Amino acid sequence: MNDLMNFTALRRRASAVSLFAIGCIILSFVLFIYYTWKQEVEIKTISAIKDTNTTLLTRITDSVQIKKQRHDTLIILAKEYIRLRNNHDIVGLEKLYSDTLSAYFKNLKNIPKEVVLSSDYKYWKRFPNDTFVPIDEPDVILNSNTGKVSIRGTQFRTPKQGTDVYLVFGFNNKDKISYVKAFYSK
Repeated sequence: MNDLMNFTALRRRASAVSLFAIGCIILSFVLFIYYTWKQEVEIKTISAIKDTNTTLLTRITDSVQIKKQRHDTLIILAKEYIRLRNNHDIVGLEKLYSDTLSAYFKNLKNIPKEVVLSSDYKYWKRFPNDTFVPIDEPDVILNSNTGKVSIRGTQFRTPKQGTDVYLVFGFNNKDKISYVKAFYSK
């Protein structure tokens, strides 16, 4: 009987050890599945963050490239204006102006480009040797849909008589000149 009790006790003990071992295996399996799931969620979150950062970086890069391109375009247009004005080319200047200019130098405000071209023609008849020589590189200020270019230079009405001038060009969203202002130094 002693043997039977020992056998029963051993069997219970073996059964308890087996249940404990099976419980440990099941617990290990559940923990493995939980941590694997948790890692997958973290990987997806990190991937989503990287995708978002990449998208934002692409948008920023595109925006910077667009602004750089517009910056360069406005400088080219301002230099082209100066070249055409120095050559007294009314036909070329007509392509650069918007339909209506809010200001043109000192006297003209809210006028159609035809009046500006007529004014240029009369001015060039009066000062046939008029030229503008830039001293500095143009400065550009960009807004969401407009731009402004400033150039410092010397205006020569005659080959010997020069005046320091600060020209400011305003551009609309279609890259047409919407105003030209001149500030003379004294």
